[in-house]
Amino acid sequence: MPCCVAYGCGTKPQKEKRLHHFPRDPKRRKPWESKVRRKHWKPNMNSFLCEDHFDEGQYESHRADGMRRLKPNAVPTRFVFTPLKHPDKPTQRRRKVEDEDQENVDGWGTVRKDHSYSSPSPFCVVQPVPTRGGVSKGYTNSTHLISYTFLQPGAYVNTSRGETGRGVWYGDVSQLPPPTVGTFKTGETAEQNYKNTNKKFRAIQEVVSDRVGDDRARRRRYSPKDNILSPQSINCKMSTWSNWGPCDPCSQNMHRSRSVELFGQFGGASCIHAIGDRRPCQTQAACEKAENPPCLSTEFQCDSGQCVKKRLMCNGDNDCGDWSDEDVCEETGRRPCGNTDLVLSEISRTAGYGINILGLSPRMNPFNNEYFNGLCSRVRDTTTLQYHRLPWNVGVLTYDTKVEETASKEIYENTHSLLREMVEDSSQTSSIGLTFKLSPTEKINISGKVDINVENKKTEMIKEITEHTTTKQNSFMRVKGTVQLGTYRMRSSNVMLSESFLEDVEILPVQYEKGQYFRFLEDYGTHYTSNGKYGGEYELIYILNTDGVKQKKITERMLQDCVKIGVTLEFTIFDASHKHDGCSKFSSLNNNQTEGKALVDSIMASVRGGTVDTAAAMRTKIEKDGLLDTLTYEAWAKSIINAPTLIHSDPEPIYNLIPLKTAHSHEKRNNLRLAIDDYVAEYSVCKCKPCMNGGTVIQMDGKCLCLCPPQYEGLACEKHRSDQARDNKPVVQEGNWSCWSAWSSCSGGKHSRTRKCNTEGLSNASCPGETVSEDYC
Repeated sequence: MPCCVAYGCGTKPQKEKRLHHFPRDPKRRKPWESKVRRKHWKPNMNSFLCEDHFDEGQYESHRADGMRRLKPNAVPTRFVFTPLKHPDKPTQRRRKVEDEDQENVDGWGTVRKDHSYSSPSPFCVVQPVPTRGGVSKGYTNSTHLISYTFLQPGAYVNTSRGETGRGVWYGDVSQLPPPTVGTFKTGETAEQNYKNTNKKFRAIQEVVSDRVGDDRARRRRYSPKDNILSPQSINCKMSTWSNWGPCDPCSQNMHRSRSVELFGQFGGASCIHAIGDRRPCQTQAACEKAENPPCLSTEFQCDSGQCVKKRLMCNGDNDCGDWSDEDVCEETGRRPCGNTDLVLSEISRTAGYGINILGLSPRMNPFNNEYFNGLCSRVRDTTTLQYHRLPWNVGVLTYDTKVEETASKEIYENTHSLLREMVEDSSQTSSIGLTFKLSPTEKINISGKVDINVENKKTEMIKEITEHTTTKQNSFMRVKGTVQLGTYRMRSSNVMLSESFLEDVEILPVQYEKGQYFRFLEDYGTHYTSNGKYGGEYELIYILNTDGVKQKKITERMLQDCVKIGVTLEFTIFDASHKHDGCSKFSSLNNNQTEGKALVDSIMASVRGGTVDTAAAMRTKIEKDGLLDTLTYEAWAKSIINAPTLIHSDPEPIYNLIPLKTAHSHEKRNNLRLAIDDYVAEYSVCKCKPCMNGGTVIQMDGKCLCLCPPQYEGLACEKHRSDQARDNKPVVQEGNWSCWSAWSSCSGGKHSRTRKCNTEGLSNASCPGETVSEDYC
């Protein structure tokens, strides 16, 4: 039998009372829902409110038959709630709950933690003394405490005035009036009594606010479809700062550092905070800089203290890096390349550029590639047929144009399987796991100067995919293309380093300080490139409309032929006439489609290499029209010659570049070796909680994400996808390894460390790999 859905009412149909059906119009139904204030509940066709909840002004004039009809815009306004009483003598069940789930507030009583405003029982501040008549009537003889019974969201009953009826309602916790009277202590003035009483009241108010916020967050994560709760959100947790280190007399700065204890997960805040910190200081200690060794008789000492061969003076080249080898000359002598003006190619200028093992783009190049050592080595660009001068640091440079384009062999049914492949392709090494840091957090060194644009569109696309909500109507295709212009190999010894790199090495502390060394790694990279390939690349993600694909009966092979651009060595696009007729739908995105459903809802594009204008034009053309025309592609491909980017690299540790003649070079090399290990460990996926139902956890930019199997979704892979209801195949629960312990002391030439498998919240879960690691020492 239908009844009134108002909280505490439950009126059933009677002759003298009429039930009113909830409006079918969503705009009219919404204010009714807000007035009822019932959470986890939505009205259906059998939901009613009785006439007790409507004022007379909400009704039309009485009809001849005596029936009453609500006005079209009628809204219920009359809701009477009475304070819920708690017994003076708690039952055994209530006593058990109160003993376990109460929180003391400065000796003022307890705040119930096991109830919320959506619970049958009240969330209230309970007095530690018996009340009068079961309801607090304000201040008692022994404890002066205002009692608030929390019944519904945005509603508080003030019983401090001795009211036992409807009560006084307040819209928010902050509107609760503070107490004005308290028990006077010996020697306590009225002003002191008010301050102490008000302070304790605010403590109660804060606890109530926290409980309300926790309950609201918990309800947002509730999944009625699966009748389960998503895991509690985890916010970034940083350790406390270390003590400030000593004041450096040379830089006039002092430093401190901290660590990441837990990354944000399940919707919590990300860890985007710096590990290191510095502040100015003053000290009377003298700055003792290591003096450069004196130059040989056959060498010239530059203003920077660097030594170069005297034969390099007055040759027109900036061999010192500050032109001091040319400033002393009255006239320029014989130039290495004679009267031929050879420019430095872009590949040569950026050769050796650093890389970060976690995926971050470094900010500076450690090499001085404008040093030629008096030679005039030339190399011919086979594309432009021009000659370029080869810098000393580059041992071999070969121009070899190659064009390659591939499309994914399968259609990705969700963003997680797509993202898994993309991040694995981006990883420099598999030994660090699925851990990625794409945004710098450490401040740039003051001696450094960023001279290369390190913006990476691919990292932006990866972030966008992680935030993309997958629906059962979407699937994905991936296209990746590269245009290689040339390869190079750096010299293995006697390389010329940049002045900024040498200065930053000099200011590195001999005593290891994590924050300073982390900043150095983010400036120059954890590794440098010993061998590399230069060119340009593009990556396209087609977000397909699954229903449209099925309607057009398009196969995976047809899709691959459609999404490929089709390029040649001459930087032209194949004639599209050989493609399937369904490919024409790719040129009409969902917002422009007029007949049937479009195959493509949207496209995400990442273009690296080429000039800014041509790369932007290429992205715009693809994202707008779905297909790329020949002119736009040719313009981008030809501009790669002037603005190539590193598309492949063979890394070498950055500490190998520290010159052995540098002061404390051995200590600083060891410190950098330790810093790289600490850097990888600091941002390790081991600081994440495991995912549910076979999901794989990754760490990306201070946030842990779960890559779910196809049949699951959710922040923790906790929900079974509705479109995969028939797929009941069991999944293997995967735990997540904890972080490695510290290395044990060296014994017998070896030391070891251990780790544990974290299976929190999982059953029958395991972790692949070993729990013990050994190494020589």
